[in-house]
Amino acid sequence: MRAEAVDALRALALLPVVVVNAMTYAEMPGGNFFPSLTDAVLLDAAAVFAVAALLQGKGIALLMFLFGYSLTWSRDARLRLRRLLPLGLLHGTFVYLGDIVHQYALLGRWVWRAKRWRWPRLVRAVWVWGLIGIALLGLGMLAVLWAPSEIDGTSARLVAVPSWSDWFRLNAASFWADLPWMLLLMGPFALASIYAGLAAGRLRLLHHPRWRARWAQAARWAPWALALNLAYAGAMVWALHDAPLWAVGLTGWMVGLGPLTLMAWVPWLLLRSRWPRWLVLAGRNTLSMYVGSSLLIVAVLSGPGGAWRASPSALALGALLAWGALAAGSAWCAARGQRLPLEAWVAHRREA
Repeated sequence: MRAEAVDALRALALLPVVVVNAMTYAEMPGGNFFPSLTDAVLLDAAAVFAVAALLQGKGIALLMFLFGYSLTWSRDARLRLRRLLPLGLLHGTFVYLGDIVHQYALLGRWVWRAKRWRWPRLVRAVWVWGLIGIALLGLGMLAVLWAPSEIDGTSARLVAVPSWSDWFRLNAASFWADLPWMLLLMGPFALASIYAGLAAGRLRLLHHPRWRARWAQAARWAPWALALNLAYAGAMVWALHDAPLWAVGLTGWMVGLGPLTLMAWVPWLLLRSRWPRWLVLAGRNTLSMYVGSSLLIVAVLSGPGGAWRASPSALALGALLAWGALAAGSAWCAARGQRLPLEAWVAHRREA
């Protein structure tokens, strides 16, 4: 079963992922989320402000929600989950240390059993894991803000290592060192998002017209959500200019603000006119789009690759164009009934 809204939203959710990953890459591993703005021009500050307000934290939260939503009716979810795990681990080890595919696979195995849960238990799981995520997030932010240490700007960065062997060692070591911590800190929020998607999938909340009145009610909060995000973005730009350590702590707010924002923005989008056909088609090959964007980032920005030392504004523009090109290629293939290699492999069934 396919729903146009789900496919279109999945492609749209990759836009913030691609842009934020590109802007973050220069600081990896171990640096701040965005580059420092101490000596930045107004255009760069404006680019960071726009990305922080409109994109940061939205893509991953929406992808996790849609992942749970699709689990509701997927007939071969177990097969997909088994194949996503090695794919994600390989992607994180050899390409992009910030991989999220392995989280889909690991958390998806956990959530799979919830498909048969009664409704009260499923709703309770959303609340419990969401509250656990808030508690861990609060503790993590306090630890960062109260820590006496400063961000180390002298440690090795993926954009500065001289050779591919050095790059591989740094990327792989950072991915595996961060994996348990990311699951601990981000796992509860991700679980809450997946459980919420599973619950929404049972109701067909994103694509059944009977929910249109509820979409309209939720969409009324969209301006307030925008105001909160603008305030966050303003604080982030200030911190990146004057207090980099505070920027690390502020980033934690987006883990919670992203899902809250989507609760208003997604219904607002659902009330708009019909989805563009190319966006719906692009959403059928998002795994290949995601891995393809990682390959582009490494090829263009890494030290042994292109070593492009771009300004934040140039990075944001380049990432937008990259997402558009990947979406166009995905839509072109889907329009001809073609699956890209990763989608074909993940969904392939062996003959008995």
